[in-house]
Amino acid sequence: MKKGGFGSGGFGAFSSSTASLSYVAPPPDLSSVPQDVIVPFKNLLKRDSTTKSKALEEILACVKKSDQPVDDSVIDVWAQLYPRVAIDNNRRVRELSHNLLLELVKSAKKRIEKTLPKLVGPWVAGTFDKDKGVARAALAVSAHILDSDQKKAKFWIAFQGKLLEYSNEAIRETADSLSDERTTSKEDMEAKYYRVLGSSMAMIQHLLPTVKDDQYPDELKRFFDADTLWTLAASDDASVRRAFYQLVASYLDNKPSLLEPKLKDVGKVLVAEGPKKEQRGSAVDLLRALISVTKRFPKVWGSKSPLDRLRPLVQKGSQGGSDEFWTELDQLLAILPTSSPDYAANAPAFLKSMRTAITSREERRQNAASAWACYLNTVDRITAGSTPSPDFLQENLYPLTREYLHPSTETSTWAYAQPPHVFKAWKIVPYTTNEQVRSSAKEEWQKLGDDFAAGLSNSLPEVSPDYEKSQLELAAQGDRWFTLVQGFLRGAPSQQSFDGDADLPSVVASTSRKLLESAQDLLARRNYKPFCAAAVLKAAFTKAPVLCAKSDLIKKVFPLDDQEAFEKIVVSRSLPFLASCLGAVTPDQPDFSEQVWVKLIDAALSHGFPSGAPIVKELVSVPLPQTVAQKSEALQNFIVEAWQDFFKEEPSSPVVEQLCRASISHSVVDDKTLQSLASSFAQDIGVAGKYDPEFKALDLLLRNKSALFADAPVDLFTRLLSLEEISDSEKATKVAAIRSLIQKQYGGNKLWLEVIRLSLAEADPSSLDINTLIRHAKEILSSGVPLTDLLPSAKAWNTELYSFLRDNPDPSLSITSSFGGAYFLATESEGSTLTTQKRDRQGRSIPARMAIYTTNLFTDVDLESVQADLLELIFLTAVLANDDLTVMKENGLWSLPASEDIRTERSDEIQSFLDLGTSLLARVAGASASWKEGDLDGTSLAEMLIQSLLQQAVDFSAKALYASKALTELFQALVSVHGYPAGAKFDEWFNKLGIMKATPQTVFAAIAFLTGFDEGLASSRAVANLYNRLVSDIVGCFPSSPKTLYNVVLLNICLSVYPPAKTPVEQRKLVFALKQFTTWVQTPDEMTFGLTAEVCKGIHRILPNVAQVYGPYWREAIDYCLLLWEKARNDTPQRWPAYVLPSIRLISSMETLEDPNDDLVEALEETAVDRSKALIRLLELPHDVVNTARQILDETLCRAVQKIPLKHLTSEKDLLTNLYGLLSSGSREVQTAAFGLLHRALPAQQEEEVLETLLEEKVAKVPDELLSIIQAVPELEKYTDEELAGFPVDVRSYLLGWHLVFDAYNQAPLQVRKQYTDSLKADNSLNALLELMFDVLGHSTGQALNLDKNTFSAEHIRSYDVSQSEEGTKERDMQWLLVHLFYLSLKFLPGLVKSWYLDLRSKQTKIALDSWMAKYYAPLLISDALDEVNDWASSQEAPQEDEKELRVRVNRTAKEVSAGYEIDEDFASIAIKIPAGYPLESVEVIGENRVAVNEKKWQSWVRATQGVITFANGSITDGLAAFRRNIIGALKGHTECPICYAVVSADKKLPDKRCSTCNNLFHRLCLYKWFQNSNKNTCPLCRNPIDYLGSSTRRGGGGD
Repeated sequence: MKKGGFGSGGFGAFSSSTASLSYVAPPPDLSSVPQDVIVPFKNLLKRDSTTKSKALEEILACVKKSDQPVDDSVIDVWAQLYPRVAIDNNRRVRELSHNLLLELVKSAKKRIEKTLPKLVGPWVAGTFDKDKGVARAALAVSAHILDSDQKKAKFWIAFQGKLLEYSNEAIRETADSLSDERTTSKEDMEAKYYRVLGSSMAMIQHLLPTVKDDQYPDELKRFFDADTLWTLAASDDASVRRAFYQLVASYLDNKPSLLEPKLKDVGKVLVAEGPKKEQRGSAVDLLRALISVTKRFPKVWGSKSPLDRLRPLVQKGSQGGSDEFWTELDQLLAILPTSSPDYAANAPAFLKSMRTAITSREERRQNAASAWACYLNTVDRITAGSTPSPDFLQENLYPLTREYLHPSTETSTWAYAQPPHVFKAWKIVPYTTNEQVRSSAKEEWQKLGDDFAAGLSNSLPEVSPDYEKSQLELAAQGDRWFTLVQGFLRGAPSQQSFDGDADLPSVVASTSRKLLESAQDLLARRNYKPFCAAAVLKAAFTKAPVLCAKSDLIKKVFPLDDQEAFEKIVVSRSLPFLASCLGAVTPDQPDFSEQVWVKLIDAALSHGFPSGAPIVKELVSVPLPQTVAQKSEALQNFIVEAWQDFFKEEPSSPVVEQLCRASISHSVVDDKTLQSLASSFAQDIGVAGKYDPEFKALDLLLRNKSALFADAPVDLFTRLLSLEEISDSEKATKVAAIRSLIQKQYGGNKLWLEVIRLSLAEADPSSLDINTLIRHAKEILSSGVPLTDLLPSAKAWNTELYSFLRDNPDPSLSITSSFGGAYFLATESEGSTLTTQKRDRQGRSIPARMAIYTTNLFTDVDLESVQADLLELIFLTAVLANDDLTVMKENGLWSLPASEDIRTERSDEIQSFLDLGTSLLARVAGASASWKEGDLDGTSLAEMLIQSLLQQAVDFSAKALYASKALTELFQALVSVHGYPAGAKFDEWFNKLGIMKATPQTVFAAIAFLTGFDEGLASSRAVANLYNRLVSDIVGCFPSSPKTLYNVVLLNICLSVYPPAKTPVEQRKLVFALKQFTTWVQTPDEMTFGLTAEVCKGIHRILPNVAQVYGPYWREAIDYCLLLWEKARNDTPQRWPAYVLPSIRLISSMETLEDPNDDLVEALEETAVDRSKALIRLLELPHDVVNTARQILDETLCRAVQKIPLKHLTSEKDLLTNLYGLLSSGSREVQTAAFGLLHRALPAQQEEEVLETLLEEKVAKVPDELLSIIQAVPELEKYTDEELAGFPVDVRSYLLGWHLVFDAYNQAPLQVRKQYTDSLKADNSLNALLELMFDVLGHSTGQALNLDKNTFSAEHIRSYDVSQSEEGTKERDMQWLLVHLFYLSLKFLPGLVKSWYLDLRSKQTKIALDSWMAKYYAPLLISDALDEVNDWASSQEAPQEDEKELRVRVNRTAKEVSAGYEIDEDFASIAIKIPAGYPLESVEVIGENRVAVNEKKWQSWVRATQGVITFANGSITDGLAAFRRNIIGALKGHTECPICYAVVSADKKLPDKRCSTCNNLFHRLCLYKWFQNSNKNTCPLCRNPIDYLGSSTRRGGGGD
């Protein structure tokens, strides 16, 4: 929408009148208003502001959302309502009214023009609203309509009359006409009234500058003729008073002629009454109005003294206002008429009022400067016409100086003046023109001097508690005194002697000299202890040296012939002040000063360090003359000692730092001494206890004497960088600041290049972190420094790497690497000795640091700039690091200690380096575009690397091994990127290299090709020929032959190229090889462990090709494996995994071989039990080595163990006994295997033991081995949170032991379970589990594990799968097991859990456990209990002939079990209610229907049922069984009553009255009725008399 929407014709004349502001104005006609807004418009007529604001919001919303222009009727109605709504007391209503007007203007566009006259008054008045939000809303309307300067000009011209008309109407309203007093409080009525008046006056003030002289004179005059207007100066509302004063001032400035007829009213309001009234918030505006009226009509002040009229206003001061009050007052006083006869007479009273106002508590202190300036200007004006009397000066000027120099209660009304005010005051004094004034002034200064001298003389001694305070006050007074003196003497001629009393400066100077003599005399008399006197002297020498220059005062202060005086000076508090005096006169009297300095230094140094440090600090800080200081050898030594102390971790005192700073800033120490200090500091950086962690000394030297470190900035820079890395964040920030300072002063790149070179060549705990070097090297590289300048030396790298390649590889690497047995071939070079490797604090060796650094740099550069020799070293380092990581080598390229946290951190770093190396290798491979076509001309980077690595893989050294491994990685990268090269050229290349043969010089190279290209060589003729030769050569080998091992290794790797059973060798040859292998195993002592491992691999890989061949080979191989497993028990942990794993895999392959021959099947069957025993014994081997190889072995072994048949476990009891011990193994895999076996075997074994227990009436108990496990409670305190999250093996063993305990419960009958529980209860085993459980799960800290958030479902709570648990994190595994164990505890041992819960003292734990139980466990356990009841009910044994089945109903919704026993078509029934906190809360048994017994017996049955459930571990089925037994027992022997033919009578009793003749039982109630009907007391059956019925029967009640 285009803003404004008004035509270019502007605003025309309108005949419409403004709407009334009065609340009694008639309401508008709403009949034509649209229906959707008629209700809100009606609500606007109501009194409640909330209703109005909601109505306005509704109308506003309707206007905004409407697509059609607003209806004219709405505009007309709003024009009538707007004036009254816009002045509502509620600010929200006022704001919304302007917002609605804006939306109406936007919608109606030009159509609004005809209604604007009615709207313009309240709209413009709204822009002057005191509330900023309301004013902004009204201004938004203005901004929309008046969107150009042209429109604004036309608007004010067009609507001046309407705005004046609105203001005239508003000024004549009253509080009663604007508000209804019946519904509005007085305060709200006044607030609205003042708001209307204030906005109307503000609007008139805004209009006045725009109204021409001949325009609207009547309207303006009419406004000023309003009687109400002249009462507003006395209004209680400050904003109204302020608006009135501003309006008057505006009239006076713009239309003074209109105001002249009202001058009498103006005088009355402004001059006569205004100053007397409260003017808080409006005082400044009143003064401005007074200034305006005084300028134009000074006669308004009348004949009375203006000072007297103003005094009430002035006496109140600014009344909380700013210093503008005093500025405006000063302007007013400057133009006040002074012709009044009593003007001068009123001056003292007026000045007193001013002083009272200036120093009153209500006056803001920041106004003091302006206030005193106004005061002194006033005094100046008053005294301008005549010479003031001494009394006048004493009363109105002199106290200003007294208060400034020595504040006191007597002169408190002169407070807060500053020296400029004092100077101005004395300039007013006519010293040279009036003898009386001169005499008065001299007396005043003499008195001031005498009072100050007396104060010095009477200063308190040192023993006084207020000594310090009094001395400081006098010292401050002296400083103020000589500040004044400095001001008085500043403008005097340089040759003036200031003698006599010719002028005021001379008087001040004369008084000051006497004061100085008094101060010097006081020092001499009191042994220099009153330091206030010394401070006075210092003030004089520094601020008024002209007074001291020609006197002998300094010589009196420092008597050269009195050494004792110097001893007193240096130990006194006066020293710093007196030294400053000496420093001020040194340039004028050098010889004397030097003598004094020497004596002071000697006296100070006699106290030694550090006692003399404060004294020397004061002397050095003066400053001490450089020549004097550097001549003193004793002083130089003293300051050096101070510097050394300053550089220490804990300096003697802060004074030492101040002394050092002063010595460097004033050049007290010579450069040679500083050079020595700098060198010493650089060496001690980083040495604990020898340097200041704040680096204040170093920072001071670097900033002031940076050239001192020119010889050793690199060393210092490096030390600081190293310290920055190992420090905490706060300290590191300080180190970084020092380091940046050095870098800025010496040049960053130059320093860093040298630092990088030195840091890569060495490694120690203080070495810079390699990541720091990388970060800065990349920054330098980006600045244009060549890459070659940043790279390490290839020669040095190779040398350092070779020291690691001299060590024999770990044999277990044959398990993890595709090189397999090649590791058995690598031997240490002759004559080599292993040395301790240099490492940084992260455990990195020099080659490791170089590799990480170089790899990171190469990542960001083009391969063209990469050096091949450094690439080769990167890849060699990478393959070696990978093997170190695999076996977790403690002293490899990285140190991998036993600490799991450190090991994990460093392992992650190694893996990151390997990932970067792999990416770099892929880039190298990708750049060899000619590889795919077989164009191997040796020019590409990859081919250069291949040639170099082949030249190194020519023997059986470890270096050759790793060169071939690097070659394999390169081949695999090439194949991954380009695929296999073209066949013909590839074979030609093979043949040219001549490496496919079994010689010591070619074995590693051949292995590199075979593993690098793998199945890609399956079709190679050269490989097939090598394979055939190897198979043939094996037949002629024997174990002790040197070539046997590398032939077998090469054969096994050749076999891996081909798929199983598809090798290019005749079966006959393979059988011969198999036979040869089994021949060797007959002489195990001749075989090395490496050959043993390779033979097992060979048989394993040949097996698929000869599976159908019969012979003794299979049994011999199995027996050999069993032999190896037994041998491993006595072998070293570094060796036995190498052959145990291949032998296990061999046995497993035999067991899983498809269609095996009969000899193999028979061999397996015959050795089955032996293999099971041997496998379990393998689990018992020590697990002190933790690495990838051992993990693979354990996983393979555990998979084999899990296949052990259950019958082997149950038939061999010693196997189970051993398995319990394996639960405490250090290997998680072994723990898992042992638990799996026990989990399977324990229930089966338990069945037998339970049967024996029941038959022989023994006491059942948990196996002792299990009890020992659950009694070994882990101590959680010894683990950190991170270690505990790793699920330590002893915690896992403990928890798995408990799981097995509950496995024993699972299949045991109730009697055996109770015996188990008794044994656990005896030693409180469960309590320890629960405490550990809730410590780990967070209940003890009130932060229980959220099972939903951690995705533990009901299935996880009910069951635990040890194999699935290992798929997640170890912490989750532990949490899952604990969560399940708590479920089992509640299920099988609810009584013990409840007892522990009731004894629990921690309220926090209880609260956490309650909510946890109710949310996760109780619903499951209740469901389980109800399921158990259902199962029990459906499986009840068939009742005997005289018994009935117990009818059971389960209500899951109500968590209730109902049980009833039928007796004579009725049911004796109970209800068992299960609480929400079950099983920690007991169930409630309620008797629903009593049958056949009396109330007492019935309640005993109910209590018995409750007791059985409570004390039978919460078993509801046991309670139901007990209830059934009680009923059956009660009915036993009871037959039907012969009278009623029912067992239970109408009163629910059994037959209990026996006939003594026929022995039949009758209901008493039945007999009673029989007797009544038959009129006989005879038995119904035998007709014999029954003598006794009992009283109850006779009453007809029956019962016992």
